[in-house]
Amino acid sequence: MPRAYLTLQLFFEWSNTTFESREEMETVLKRWISIARRTDVPEVRSVSNTISKRKTYILNAWEYGRTNAIAESLNRQIKDIIRTCRGFMSFGALRRRCLLVLGHKREPNKPIPLFTRSDKRKEGAN
Repeated sequence: MPRAYLTLQLFFEWSNTTFESREEMETVLKRWISIARRTDVPEVRSVSNTISKRKTYILNAWEYGRTNAIAESLNRQIKDIIRTCRGFMSFGALRRRCLLVLGHKREPNKPIPLFTRSDKRKEGAN
């Protein structure tokens, strides 16, 4: 167990370190993977195998500071909208609901994207 704890601490140290080059970052990560694979804790070994398989993507995320997390989050929110509304009969209705729920801001002098409330129409007629 102490070895697994030290392995975890080494990973946190790796993630908080600023590296001079990608090669240096990759070398330190490979060293961590080899240490993690020698632990007695199966969960740590499993994580090290996953990191080894996804090493290129992890290094790209650290080097460029970009991930696809925003797109994944947006996809999850859209799936939640579809599930909550139990399906839509048209793409237009789904699109309007997504724009409403996800915070689309209406541009001035443009039509309201979802619908016009009846109380607002009555105020405008008077």
